[in-house]
Amino acid sequence: MNTLFTKSILVILISVCIFQTNSSAQLLDANKNFESFKNLFLNSYWELNPTSASYQGLTEYDGSLVIPSQKNRDKSLKQYEKFLQLLEKNTLEELTPTNKVDYFLIQNLLESEIWYITKYKGYEWNPSYYNLAGTLDIVAKREDNNKISALYEKLQKVPAFYEAAKQNIINPTKEHTNLAISQINGGLSVYDDLEKLQDEKGWRNTSFSKKDFVSALKTAKKTVADFSEWLEKSVLTEINNNESGARSFRLGKTLYSKKFELDLIAEYSSDEIFKRGLKEKNAIHVKMKKLTEELWPKYFGYKIKASPKLADVRTLIDKISENHVAKEEFVSSIKTQLPELEKFVTENDLLYLDPSKPLEVRATPKYMRGVAGASISAPGPYEKDRQTFYNVTPLDHYSEEEAESYLKEYNHYILQILN
Repeated sequence: MNTLFTKSILVILISVCIFQTNSSAQLLDANKNFESFKNLFLNSYWELNPTSASYQGLTEYDGSLVIPSQKNRDKSLKQYEKFLQLLEKNTLEELTPTNKVDYFLIQNLLESEIWYITKYKGYEWNPSYYNLAGTLDIVAKREDNNKISALYEKLQKVPAFYEAAKQNIINPTKEHTNLAISQINGGLSVYDDLEKLQDEKGWRNTSFSKKDFVSALKTAKKTVADFSEWLEKSVLTEINNNESGARSFRLGKTLYSKKFELDLIAEYSSDEIFKRGLKEKNAIHVKMKKLTEELWPKYFGYKIKASPKLADVRTLIDKISENHVAKEEFVSSIKTQLPELEKFVTENDLLYLDPSKPLEVRATPKYMRGVAGASISAPGPYEKDRQTFYNVTPLDHYSEEEAESYLKEYNHYILQILN
């Protein structure tokens, strides 16, 4: 723990203990102390999580890379627990409504971080945790004169990062191992793109040469390629040869229930949501049967004879789902459709769309593929001017049969809702 952090802790502890005054002065002090606590907490949190800080737009952390070692996890755990203790010394009743919200947000974040380290332990069974392409890509695309120095600093730590990753991985799931291999290999192109930075400005004030940068880059890329090869030839082979089978990708009820609670901060538990979902499903089926009766003549040319059953609902959905774009036009069709949807939103005054910040559709970067067909990469709260990307995964990795199944699900009508 650094000296500044220790002194700041003492300041907060002293201030929390001192405020024994009364009435409005006490309330003022309570909220002033809490504001100081929040600033201290955020600064420490970004130091512990520099990659997250970079994604949020805090460029001063772009050069940092935390080695995923047990020592660093213990360090994080210790600080999270200390902050949780400090947080609970604030008197909730004396805080303003805004600070009460912040109190619970910070409490949930700290409890989540502690749980993910001590119980969830994704760093052991999910090798896709160790994909650095995204954070390198974000830094490389910044309009920042210091980005080359930040990248050089980060690249130098890549070998130690992946050495620690190998030590961490214990009994991983087959699904996450395959995902890691695919995404990490897909991210190798990011390292190739970094070589092009030699032609950019920003080298004048660096303490290293272009030769040093290229050397660190080549070492980093080889390390990443070796890690992917290790996953494929060693880890995946061991999984496939394991007679008892690989670890299930399913979390199980205990872990899932807690994850649900921490991630969503929902009013209901996962079990309660499930039960409400079953009840709602029955009500929706009634509506679907009614709609099937109404729409049947439009799509089949005659009225359905008897009261529709769920099998008839499926038949109608299958018919409607035939109206979809071609496999090779999936991404381009979404680019075409967005202006139409933007016009609809604007004309109906649904919400304000800043015309100076259009949504840019792009093919999902290869280092992100394998999880979602579409996603958003938005700028963080500290970097509002960066563009927002709508990532759409091309279907070129699907067979014709797989693509047809996917496109029937994301047919013309569902695609509008998705977009």
